[in-house]
Order: sequence, then structure tokens, then C-alpha cells
Amino acid sequence: MRKVLAIILAGLVLSSCGVYRKYKSQTEAPADLFGSGDSIAQVALADSSSIASLSWKEFFTDPQLQQLINTALENNTDLQSARIAVEQAQASLKAAKLAYLPSLSLNPQGNVSTNMFGAAGRGTGLGYSYSIPLQLDWNIGISGSVTVNKRKAKAVLAQAQAQRDATQANLISTVAQYYFQLLLLDKELNILIETDSLWEESLETERALWENGQA
Repeated sequence: MRKVLAIILAGLVLSSCGVYRKYKSQTEAPADLFGSGDSIAQVALADSSSIASLSWKEFFTDPQLQQLINTALENNTDLQSARIAVEQAQASLKAAKLAYLPSLSLNPQGNVSTNMFGAAGRGTGLGYSYSIPLQLDWNIGISGSVTVNKRKAKAVLAQAQAQRDATQANLISTVAQYYFQLLLLDKELNILIETDSLWEESLETERALWENGQA
């Protein structure tokens, strides 16, 4: 009977692994859907050398701009919240992976009892008793709940990481946008100051010509 129960239990465990399968498309895309092999290789080569593979420090080489971006990344509350969400998702995924392992609990207890007659009738005596119950729990996940929780934790972690990366990219682009806008305004201000100086010189020349009756 024990062997039969063991075989049935093993079958249930093995069959539970296939309750939740990964999605697989029923139809396969044509091999040349996105062009020939040579064109795909050229596109892949171009993508590998594109600016998308560069870090923001390699893309923005201005030291002052890099300092401003670092300050924003360190102090922005939205980005800090996104980083905390990633840490929480990582902890949840770790806990979901540990759910495959058995859990061991230990709850030691001790009691003291009084004996009115004591040993050999010598009066009141004390009796001591101890118990150390040990409990082992193992959720084998016959219904696939453990696997589902792990995949869910992975999806939450991927979402948190994407949100963090998007927040960081948006912050970097915003800082760079305003930085270059300020540089442009400074340049325009310098042009306006030079233009005003040239108009002032032209006005002085016209005034001199007018005073001499030539204008």
C-alpha cells in the first residue's frame, strides 16, 4: 500500500508541473517576414552600433551637464520610489523561489509542576518537563500555485524595472533638454547684446554725420 501511495503521489507531482505551461504560438512566422538574411544582419549590425547601446555618460559628455544629471538622479523622489519598488519586487521573487523548499519550525516549551509530598515524603518538590516539537511543512504545489506565484513575481519585477528605467530616461532627457535650452538662451542673449552694441555705434555715426550736415 505504501508503494502504491508513493507512486500516486509522484504521478500527481509530475503532472502538476504541466498544469501551467508557457504560451507558445500555434502558427510560426515566415522566415523572410522581415527581409532576407543579409538585410537582417545589416540591421542587427546597425542596431548594435546605434546610440541606444550607449550609456547617458557616453552620450552627454559635457562635464557640467553630467554633474546636473547625477544630482537629479540622486535626489529625484520619483526615481527613488521606482528603485524601492524594484527592491520590493526582488524580495518578493526571492520569497517565491524559496516557496519550493520545505519550511522547518521549532517551538520549544517548558513547564514546572509542584509536588506536595516531594521525594520520599520530604515536603514540597518541583518537577520540570520540557518539549521540543519540530514541524516540517512542504508545499509541493500540486495545483501549480507555487509556479504561478514565481512567474507573477517575475512579471512584477520586470514591470518595476521597466518603470525605473523609464523614469530615469525621462529624467535624464528633461535635464538635458533644459540645459541645452539655457545654453541656447545664453547664446541668444549674447547675440542681442552684440547687436545692441552695433546699433549704438551706428547711431553715434549717424549723429556725427547729422551734426556735420551730411545726414
